[in-house]
Amino acid sequence: MTPNEIAKNVNAEWNAALAETMAVHVEAHEQNDDDSTRPFKIRTQIREERDQEKAKIARREQAQKFLKNREKKAKEQKKANRREEAERQKDKELKEAQKRERAEQRAQRQRERAEEQEKKSAAIKRYCVNGQQLTLSEMANTSGISRETLASRLKHISPEEAMNRPIGTLRPEGKRYYVAGVAMTVNEMAVACGINPATVRQRLRKMTPEEAVAMGGANNAHSKNVWFEADGQRFNISTFIKYCKVNRLTFTRVRDRHGLDAAIEHCLDLGRERGVL
Repeated sequence: MTPNEIAKNVNAEWNAALAETMAVHVEAHEQNDDDSTRPFKIRTQIREERDQEKAKIARREQAQKFLKNREKKAKEQKKANRREEAERQKDKELKEAQKRERAEQRAQRQRERAEEQEKKSAAIKRYCVNGQQLTLSEMANTSGISRETLASRLKHISPEEAMNRPIGTLRPEGKRYYVAGVAMTVNEMAVACGINPATVRQRLRKMTPEEAVAMGGANNAHSKNVWFEADGQRFNISTFIKYCKVNRLTFTRVRDRHGLDAAIEHCLDLGRERGVL
């Protein structure tokens, strides 16, 4: 029942009660003409009852209005909660989609790298060694020989020979030089002199094989690592100069003009003259 209907019913009941009360009071007044104040009191009482009833109706309407407002706020709050939940769900789905997209991109990059690596691996040349297909790097790791050496050997010999041939040996068709009637390769001459093969090649550009071997290595007067006996001790050039207290330039000039032995004797004489020795 709506508040308006309730108010109409209350007014109708009140009017009926008022009419009945007035009839009773009129009858009583007719019976008792001496009591002149009774109708006024009755009207006052009826007015008070009517005011009380109106106050009840106002409180009832206020309560109903409060309930409606509360229900309205509750509905609005539910709608707001549903919107927030929908937004959170949407954000969650968006993040999951972005995560899946990133995972797919990573997987695609990995596949591309794998394909590129496969292409590179297929492009790398392999050599058959004892039934195994090995790259140049794998051959170098297995044999302990540098890649450059193996690459140079593979131009002339088989992969097995390139890996099994010791370091420092030349291929059979390498050039040989005759020294005192003995055919020797550059490496063999270097081993005999105790020097680097590059040094032997430099000597062969300016001198004969016999002269290149005869110069030797550690006994070469112009070598930085030359060792010699002097004054009962063993020296190299640096220690000998410090021993004699002479200038390196003095030693070098005499050695270049007259030889190593003359330079040693000259420096010893200078040391004795100065009282150093």
